[in-house]
Amino acid sequence: MKTNKTEETNIDAKNSQGDNYEQVSLDELDKKIIIELQKDARMPYKIIAEALNVSDATIGQRVKKMMTKGILKLEARVNPLVMANKIAGLVAINVNDIRIINEIKKLQDRPFITSVWTASGPYSIFIEVMVDSLKEFNELVFNSELLNIKGISRTETFILLDSETKFFKLSVNN
Repeated sequence: MKTNKTEETNIDAKNSQGDNYEQVSLDELDKKIIIELQKDARMPYKIIAEALNVSDATIGQRVKKMMTKGILKLEARVNPLVMANKIAGLVAINVNDIRIINEIKKLQDRPFITSVWTASGPYSIFIEVMVDSLKEFNELVFNSELLNIKGISRTETFILLDSETKFFKLSVNN
């Protein structure tokens, strides 16, 4: 078994409330494990261990640690471009009052919303959606609970036309 003392990458992020996430470090082995799992998230730890010249117990412990700390998440996602009758897109939202972001984030429990995140730039928040039709997309933008949230100054919508890397969560109602 080979062990290396390697350079670490520090990750220090803030959530939308400005709270610091716990600072975590990824060493070279963690990065290599993630890269292997990005190729195939179902790859047995034994195969990853052989490729990286460590034990499969080490791989299992590292993966568990990264998942517990919120660094790594392994999940199934779908490609909306190959699914019949699916429209995938983004709704970008500009807000007058940053305090309403938590109210908007509550919408992520809706079946058509696959992800919500905050960002810097002209839009404060993005909502990723997957619906069955342009009519449903239109309903989301013009006739949904989103319009009832005070403090939204403008929205802009984007429909996904092509991607080889973007996959969405599939909800029970999708």
